[in-house]
Amino acid sequence: MNIDKALEHLAKKIGNNQYSTKFDKVCLNEIINYVESNRRIKMNGQQLFMKLYVYLYTRLLNAYDGSTDKPQSIIHKALELPIDAHIDLLTKALNDMLIYAKMDIPKVPNGDLLTVTDETIEKFAEIDFWSKKQVEDNIYKQAQKAVDKYY
Repeated sequence: MNIDKALEHLAKKIGNNQYSTKFDKVCLNEIINYVESNRRIKMNGQQLFMKLYVYLYTRLLNAYDGSTDKPQSIIHKALELPIDAHIDLLTKALNDMLIYAKMDIPKVPNGDLLTVTDETIEKFAEIDFWSKKQVEDNIYKQAQKAVDKYY
């Protein structure tokens, strides 16, 4: 049984029942309106998800020279990860960017080991790293702004 069949059954019972009151019909209509409203909300949310999915898929498709399997695999892997793991990855990426910027080293090191000097240690100590809590709070605020604007 699904929600449509259940509502249809209730509508027949209430509509054809001589003991049904006007309030019964109002209640049923309210339930139907609630279900329809939730469906619209769910579809709207799915459209936002689809926009991001298609955008990311396109970017990955270009990055992997037209391979259709690799982008799909990457996206599905990302969707399987819990949000907490994504927050950890974002926190690490942000802090890595701070290190690269402060240390004046290329974003992707060429494999050579970084020479540790007193100056390097001083620069490293000056970095105001992102905490996981800060990243989580900020990303939720940004996501909420997007939902408020586009939902």
